[in-house]
Order: sequence, then structure tokens, then C-alpha cells
Amino acid sequence: MDRPEIAFRDTSDASVAAGLELARAKWGNEVTIRGNANFKERALRLAVERGMNVNNPELQDRLARVRRRTRTRAQSGTGAITWS
Repeated sequence: MDRPEIAFRDTSDASVAAGLELARAKWGNEVTIRGNANFKERALRLAVERGMNVNNPELQDRLARVRRRTRTRAQSGTGAITWS
């Protein structure tokens, strides 16, 4: 079975964030990110900011670091978005 996919021509943060929100609304809170290293990094950061789960095995170490950094920012008052 083919997995649903959202492809981006415009890879700005705003477009990727909108795509993540659309994916969440249609298919749930878990995503797999495909693309070049720069795209994966930005999409990962945006997914974490939205409290989404990223399934890519190769991104799990980076995911943990981004989540820690996001929690640290929230605790220091520099701003973060979390979902409960």
C-alpha cells in the first residue's frame, strides 16, 4: 500500500509548517521525512515545534537533541510550542 505523501515545491518554513499541519489533520501525528539533509533538518525542527512524532530511524538522535533544545528554550523563556 502506498503511503500518503505531501510534496513541496516551496520549501520555506511557512510552507513546510502548513504541510505538517495538513498531514496531522489528514493522517495523524506521525510523519516520515524525505528529502535532502537541509530539508530534513528544517522539517524535523518544525515537526518538533508542533509536537509531532518523526519516524525516520536515521533522525532519532537528531530528534532527541532538537527536543532537548526546545525544552530548554521553553524553560528559559525564549519561546517554544508544545502540545499536551
